[in-house]
Amino acid sequence: MITREVATRCVAWALVLGCLATIAAMLLVGARAASYDDLVSAVQDGRVDEIRVAGGLPDGHGRGSAVAEVHWRDRWVPRVTEVYESTVKQRGSSWSMTWSDDVPTVRGRVDEELRQMDPDLRTTRSGEAGGVGEFGFRITFGSPPVSGWQLPGWTLMVGLATFIGALWLLIRGPEPHRATRWAWFWLLGLAAPVGTLAFLFLSGATSFRPTPARTEGRLTGGWAFLLSFLIGSAVATSGSVVL
Repeated sequence: MITREVATRCVAWALVLGCLATIAAMLLVGARAASYDDLVSAVQDGRVDEIRVAGGLPDGHGRGSAVAEVHWRDRWVPRVTEVYESTVKQRGSSWSMTWSDDVPTVRGRVDEELRQMDPDLRTTRSGEAGGVGEFGFRITFGSPPVSGWQLPGWTLMVGLATFIGALWLLIRGPEPHRATRWAWFWLLGLAAPVGTLAFLFLSGATSFRPTPARTEGRLTGGWAFLLSFLIGSAVATSGSVVL
């Protein structure tokens, strides 16, 4: 018969796998956000052989404007760049002006503009920008839109399920080690995913030899609240570094 301790440990290890899967997705199949200037520079320097455009103006161009995502690789690192494709004349004499929020605007189609810089550049167009199952959401570090990572839509569900599972484990599970429940709550909510992994490995949830938690000398909620901000800032700083 499966005891409560064994069931709790199995849930905890399943949550560990969920955290690791989310982190692996960010590193292996996620795309690092980059500016359009970065893309232009890479094309002109010959570092890009192929791009794929999602969304943008339909066939035949039409009229108006539409957001497009340009997916490309620079030194094997997946990149994604947001631009507006527009047939509407902007104020001023240059198309280098932005449509909104620092998202650059190109006249017509971005793939055609980039092929003028490199005629050998291979281009394809498919789908919609930010489509579910492709790059459904973005984890942002610093100022958008040229920071953070875009991840497949399924990782959002995995990450959310992992957080809810860890929260359930915190509330319904045994008394945690090394920190109070409130302390782990702040670390889970404000320092994810580092706080989530720390909870799973350090609170005793995944221990194969569980021991009664010591109530004295544990990290309290107030100190954990401050610590979570420091950890979150460190994660944001490291995540904003361009690979």
